[in-house]
Amino acid sequence: MEAFYSNLFVACISDLQPTERCILANYHTGWHLDFSTAARLTRQLFDKEIDWQMAKSAFQKTCAWLEHVENAHVVFVDQIIYPPLLRLVHDPPFALFYKGELPDPEIPVLALCGDNTPTWESLLASYVFVRELPTSGVRIATTYANGVDKSVHRAALDAHISSLLILDKGIEILHPIARDKVLESCGCVVSEYHPYCQWRKRYRYEHSRVLVGIAASLLLFQVSLKSLCYQQALFALDHGREIYVHPVSLEEQRANGSRRLVSEGAQVVGSYRELLAACPWNFPNYQHFNPLRGQTSPINGILDIWQVSENSTVRL
Repeated sequence: MEAFYSNLFVACISDLQPTERCILANYHTGWHLDFSTAARLTRQLFDKEIDWQMAKSAFQKTCAWLEHVENAHVVFVDQIIYPPLLRLVHDPPFALFYKGELPDPEIPVLALCGDNTPTWESLLASYVFVRELPTSGVRIATTYANGVDKSVHRAALDAHISSLLILDKGIEILHPIARDKVLESCGCVVSEYHPYCQWRKRYRYEHSRVLVGIAASLLLFQVSLKSLCYQQALFALDHGREIYVHPVSLEEQRANGSRRLVSEGAQVVGSYRELLAACPWNFPNYQHFNPLRGQTSPINGILDIWQVSENSTVRL
């Protein structure tokens, strides 16, 4: 138990990189409550000054969270239940905090992402694609970013599809209604940051490797060259993931990243049937499609997440 709590304390330090956490965790013997020793080690090893009062507070709150909050868990990178594909990426998260159940390693995870200021067509296409997925045997992963990602998230909730919601902040910072809806659909909310960690700009980029690392394949909707989603695609390619591009809005200026990926060999798939034909992973067969598809209008499902911005191509 001493090793567990020292690892947990290391995971609650917001200013360390995953590799630094692993190094510090190797010095765990007896110091997990000796914060002055931890401060000295951090200065010696990494030349960093850490706000140890904040880290101590986060540690205490996280211990209470694990003890008292239903379905709250943490897994460290050296544990057997840590997602195996994620462990293989460069600089994997030292710990994952989650509510729900992590995906079965035998079931492939499909990550979906896209532009945060998409065309209406891209928003609709991402919603319809998810609504056509089987209700069992496949798990999807997405972030809580605006635009396509939130459309995917909403479609998964509407169709009762098990999903992984990857956060760039602490789980308890997410609105409880959004969090509980994922759990009601037998999904899982995951973050590499302790449950009460506030959002920071750099976390947008760091949590992308969790989305890509935990998935077997990545499907993109309307990606621009300057977007975070395009960087996710490059990271996925570097780690041997299968990349697919949805044909929606391919001619739009903000889809120049999608066109670049297609020109470099990414396959274009416009439906789950086409994904089955192209993907080497063992996704469930087409005949087990979601019985809920077609029962409600997709427009009703996405109108309330459509957000107009200065860069949007459609004005409502």
